Amino acid sequence: MKEKKKLYITIAILVILLISALVYAAVTGILTFSGIAVISKNVDLNIVDESIVGKTSGDGQSVSVTNSGHTLTFTVNLENPGVTKTINFKIQNIGSVDAKLASLSTTAPSDAAVDVTWPSLNGVVVTTGETSSEYSIDVTWLTEAGSEPAGSVTFSATINYAEDAAT
Repeated sequence: MKEKKKLYITIAILVILLISALVYAAVTGILTFSGIAVISKNVDLNIVDESIVGKTSGDGQSVSVTNSGHTLTFTVNLENPGVTKTINFKIQNIGSVDAKLASLSTTAPSDAAVDVTWPSLNGVVVTTGETSSEYSIDVTWLTEAGSEPAGSVTFSATINYAEDAAT
């Protein structure tokens, strides 16, 4: 009987030690934190809501956004001297930080009878998750140029931007 008691006590002590070891391992596992936190910034703007004012279906005019949402390309028809076509667009911040516009790089047509005007976007801040005000690009057939543009006019504009350092 004495031997059985010793055996039971030994088993009880081993069970208590095993449970204690398991509890200790669980607690230290829960309380131990390790790793590296990486916070990445994503600066990304897209041109959105692009349109040609007065465009009708089948009129040969087009507007599209390419270059991962950064370039606006359009073709407009200038039917008469003095005619102006307006292309409207907005800029949306889909990044994780505020962005500041630096410029609008353009490939203006070389035709002397065509005048293209676009907004200065330098310094405009577009807040994360927001869409800018509407901007316009105007393409005009100059009456005083004395020549006629060669049919339709194709033009592109690319937004240039960086992280807004003030945020």
